[in-house]
Formats: sequence, C-alpha cells, structure tokens
Amino acid sequence: MQDLMQELQQLRSELNTALALLKERGIKLAETERAYKLAKARKIEEERDKKTAVSLIRELVVGDVSVSQLRMERDKARVMYRSVDEAINIKKLELRIVESQIGREWHA
Repeated sequence: MQDLMQELQQLRSELNTALALLKERGIKLAETERAYKLAKARKIEEERDKKTAVSLIRELVVGDVSVSQLRMERDKARVMYRSVDEAINIKKLELRIVESQIGREWHA
C-alpha cells in the first residue's frame, strides 16, 4: 500500500511538471503561429503590390523560403505541444489505475 501511495505522489508530481511544460509549449506555439501568419501576410501584401495574379499568390507565399521556414517552426511547436498534451492524458490514466489499485487494497 505504501508503494502505491508513493507511486501516486510521483505521478501527481509528474503531472504537475507536464502541465507547466504544456503552458510553456503553448506559449511557444502561439508565438510561432503569430510569426508565421505575420510573415505570410507580409508576403501576400508584397505580391499584391507587384500586381501578381491572385491565383498565383498562394503558391508563391507557400513556396517562399522564409515563410516556409516559419511554417515548419510552427508545425514543430504544434507537435511538441501535442506530445505534452498526450503525455498528460497518459499520466491521468496512470493516476486512475493507481487510485483504483489503492481502492481495491483499501477495501480488501
């Protein structure tokens, strides 16, 4: 029973750490999303000023080196955010399993 209680405390600590990390990664995701959208808007404006055909602007913007680099950074930040989010879900499941084990031992 003592081992289960220690495991429960450890899982709670890990969950709190993951929650803090989720916040950090969420902020990073928001920052990279903002940078990408601003660069994309600037590039669209540049192409409009050049009188580029509207049907070509999207392709030119997506293919721009700096815009595509920022998009990749945004996508990587999104993956890092989602990985922590999924780790939190796993920790919650592990907590429920340990709590269930404690409940069974308590009533046995």
